[in-house]
Amino acid sequence: MIRTRITDFHQRLSSSDGRFELLVIAVTAIALVLRLVVWHRSWTQIDEPASVLAIEMVATKGIPLFPSNVLYLQGAFFSYLAAPLAWFLDGHALLNAAQLLYLGLAVTLVPITMLYTRYITSSHLATTLVGVFVACDPNLIAWSVAIRPYGLLAVETILTLYCFTRILVEGQQVRIAGVRALYWLPVLATIGTFTHIGYWLIAPGIALVALVCWGSRLQSVSRSILICSILPLAAPVAFVLLGKYVGVGNGTGGQTSKETVMGSHLFSFERLIDAPAIRWSSWTSNFIAGSFHESLPSIIVLCSGVLTLRAISGDRTVESPAAATLLVTHWTMILMVVTLVVYDAQPRYLLHSLPLGYIVIGWSVAIVWESVRRHDLVPRSVIRGGLAFLIILPTLANSVTAADWQLDRPGYDADYWEITAWVGEHYEDGQFIITSLPPAAWFWFPESTIDNQTYFLAGPESRARSRRYIKTTSDGEASEYWLGIPPITSVKSLCSILKDGAGKTWLITDAARLKASWAYRGEMAELILATTLVVHQGPDGSQARFVRPISDWNLKVTAECIFLNT
Repeated sequence: MIRTRITDFHQRLSSSDGRFELLVIAVTAIALVLRLVVWHRSWTQIDEPASVLAIEMVATKGIPLFPSNVLYLQGAFFSYLAAPLAWFLDGHALLNAAQLLYLGLAVTLVPITMLYTRYITSSHLATTLVGVFVACDPNLIAWSVAIRPYGLLAVETILTLYCFTRILVEGQQVRIAGVRALYWLPVLATIGTFTHIGYWLIAPGIALVALVCWGSRLQSVSRSILICSILPLAAPVAFVLLGKYVGVGNGTGGQTSKETVMGSHLFSFERLIDAPAIRWSSWTSNFIAGSFHESLPSIIVLCSGVLTLRAISGDRTVESPAAATLLVTHWTMILMVVTLVVYDAQPRYLLHSLPLGYIVIGWSVAIVWESVRRHDLVPRSVIRGGLAFLIILPTLANSVTAADWQLDRPGYDADYWEITAWVGEHYEDGQFIITSLPPAAWFWFPESTIDNQTYFLAGPESRARSRRYIKTTSDGEASEYWLGIPPITSVKSLCSILKDGAGKTWLITDAARLKASWAYRGEMAELILATTLVVHQGPDGSQARFVRPISDWNLKVTAECIFLNT
């Protein structure tokens, strides 16, 4: 019996499927180790406390409704998955457990991308290259560790394209995991929408390919395809309606009219018309730190040309539709973000395009590599040598050096979780809290302190940050986005609070915001520096400041403040 099992196992390893499985396991293991090392070394990403707060709210209320009565739908899918952790854990333990759960889900991007690559290319070379690229990409590593939606969004994007491509190539009856692939589309659309609304960046590309491939047959011949294409639209409709009617509205536009949705501040059709621009940095800035990171966008463009030729001249049953789906989806995603996002365009909005770009590179390499197989030795060696020198080696070298850079970089922003926890450990009853980012305060201060003695340091009301994270209700009352605490939006209001709380107030902020023109730079920063003392400094410039007695204030800077209302 044992000998038979050993023989069967050896035969499986000798088969193509067996070698593929070993390859996937090996590359995924590398990816997992890289991510675990980064998780162990890194500090908390600046927006993670909001995600932990959403998990806590699901665990206690059943919905991700912040104390401010804002329904936080970004990452809602993971908030529900992780909610049981909050029944047993709190504070650091809850954060760590949620991060590990998220890491475990996000690392599945590697085997899923390799599976997709093997399906559309039938090439071990392409599959291996793509697996290594995805495993080592520094941005994919970073967003697999932080419990923000972008890492999981990349997984859902590849799964959707895999299902759609299988339907396109094999027909609507094809099954994945025992279920018709057609039925997976509404499920993935719902999960994707409630992970991040940016999931829908893939929709125009998929719709365009479907119309070209199926055309007028879409309604008559493939009615079930049409139905399963319409059903996913229920997810974004539900997203908008929930944000509109549950709570005070989840838009980041500074109002509670419920006319905006989360992320609506990123777009401005007026500005798009008045000052059109293509912000390529929204895409190219995703390629960071590796030895050849500046070359990768050009390599992807070059390889897209090779793949376009394959889409035009390739096998019409498999290669052409698969290549068209990959290229059209990849480039429409990029073009939509670089042209339509006019405010605060962050590279992470296109993180889920990275695996597609790597597949473009891997597949193009495999096409050229295989196409010269029948050439004589000299021309074959010259072409393959040039391919290795121009594309394979630079991309591999970039992956390795970029991963090494990520291992040595523990974080990107100030750590408000740790600095708030430190203040929580040293806080005494009766003291006041002023914080630049309030979500972490929920876990480290008594509820009575949050309700009555905590303030949000928003910055001058004329600046975009204040307008974005302050809700103004119909009765004219202003409150902060996460906890619903009072905001500080002027030097005068900051003066009053500092004066009343002199000698008994903590101020949690970071060095970057004190110097940034979009935050506090100017009179507000000068007042903070003149009235407070840094008691503890955390990662990447996070600061725990304490308001000194008035007698110790810098009189030159604070004279007007001292005599305010006296």
